[in-house]
Amino acid sequence: MKNKGFTIVELLVVILIMGLLAGISIFSYRSLFSRSRMEEAVNEVNAFYEGVNRRAVTQGYRYTIQMDRVNDLLKYISSDGLKQDSLVFRDGLDLDFSGGVGSVQLTVYVDGFVRDEDGIRNFTLLDTVSGESASFYISPLGVLEARLQ
Repeated sequence: MKNKGFTIVELLVVILIMGLLAGISIFSYRSLFSRSRMEEAVNEVNAFYEGVNRRAVTQGYRYTIQMDRVNDLLKYISSDGLKQDSLVFRDGLDLDFSGGVGSVQLTVYVDGFVRDEDGIRNFTLLDTVSGESASFYISPLGVLEARLQ
């Protein structure tokens, strides 16, 4: 007479395989989530900068962009002092740049060109949770370049 069903060894092998697949998928999901979080931050910085540059050219005001590593934010102020806004980064995202004390300023002129006062045009965002980072460079011609690392 034939027994129908599975042996305990077969069941354990299936459970082991399912556990391995679940562990791999959770790890992949976490890295995908942290990557998308950094991509979202890069897009926010890009939109913030492009908005400032567009305002400077269309409205005819100089705009000063302040990068503040102490408070992890980017802030802009128009030359007339009436227009200002800021981009505050989420918890776990740290703004950093080489040189300077706590903040650095760049000025966007009405022709779209950018001049720096401290010789610093590079800055980095670091995700302290995942270790991912993005580096940014603002050229003298007013072009923002971003790289995920």
